[in-house]
Amino acid sequence: MPGDLQAQFSERFGGTSGLYRAPGRVNLIGEHTDYNQGYVMPVAIGLSCWVAIGPRDDRKLAIYSEDLDESAELAVVYWEPSSKSPSSVAKSFRAE
Repeated sequence: MPGDLQAQFSERFGGTSGLYRAPGRVNLIGEHTDYNQGYVMPVAIGLSCWVAIGPRDDRKLAIYSEDLDESAELAVVYWEPSSKSPSSVAKSFRAE
């Protein structure tokens, strides 16, 4: 899987990519209670999500889903948050 994903990324977008994997999980108990100081019991499952990511120099985010055979492209715009912003992060990004 990882080798195929890197080859497909290179064919579709050009260049090299880094590979990342997020394991799947389900909550046996406690759905939507963890952020309310409740108890949860997450369990890993045998599914996962693989992602190949590579750099671009045009401030665009190009996304392709192999399962859905669909793609999208978003412009990434940087801005400075105002002093009234609740965020303490110096710089953030958003998609237009």
